[in-house]
Amino acid sequence: MPRRYAMLSLALVVVAVILSANPVGATRAWCHRDPVFLVAGTLVSVDLAVYEDQQAKVTGPAMVTLFVPPGVSAKLVSTDNGFNQRGEMTSIQTDKHLLATSKSVQIRVTVNVPASIKMSALAAINPRSGSVMNVDGTSNNTMSLTTKVVPSK
Repeated sequence: MPRRYAMLSLALVVVAVILSANPVGATRAWCHRDPVFLVAGTLVSVDLAVYEDQQAKVTGPAMVTLFVPPGVSAKLVSTDNGFNQRGEMTSIQTDKHLLATSKSVQIRVTVNVPASIKMSALAAINPRSGSVMNVDGTSNNTMSLTTKVVPSK
């Protein structure tokens, strides 16, 4: 019996050590960047994220391309200093395969975060009015998101 209690005590100590090394709720922090566009009168934020502790591995500007249907107004409103102070390279292009009506405008965004290692990256399209779209990806690979924006009247 004493051996059994000793083993149980040892197991409890091991669990306590593991839990204290990685407390419940401890998570890695994400570093976010977000160029903002105006599409058909509606603000659209493109949120990009990498782990904060890997931000130094970013080697160039995050590349963000916004695609809109022909005839839809779109412009860049703002950018920030990007990951690792590398900035953001943005462009706006038309895509005849995207649809626009008086009630919604389909948009597509492609994102690429260049880095010296393969690491997790997130992208999201957050229109002020419309559908939010998220995608999980990795650095050095193009992430593509498509959603609809409600035009401002």
